[in-house]
Amino acid sequence: MARDTVTVRVPATSGNLGAGFDVLGLALDIFNTMQVSRSDRPGFTVRGEGAGQLSAGLVRRAIAAVFEATGQPMPPLAICEDNAIPVGKGLGSSA
Repeated sequence: MARDTVTVRVPATSGNLGAGFDVLGLALDIFNTMQVSRSDRPGFTVRGEGAGQLSAGLVRRAIAAVFEATGQPMPPLAICEDNAIPVGKGLGSSA
């Protein structure tokens, strides 16, 4: 059975812990959540951190690559990000 909505939730991270440098990291209790749904009204919405700054370009390319790799056409999608991780503050949200 095909799903109409996929939700992904990722924590903020802090790296460079002590002598572990980039090998050791810590997941924090701050999250970004992205919900992708099939929709008759496709679009991209960002709420919270990065609203008005972030664009759908990288997200759409990543999703398109998944559909291409599986040989499926990409349907119209509504993408909504709910961001609590500050952009560009060293908590793993910069990418």
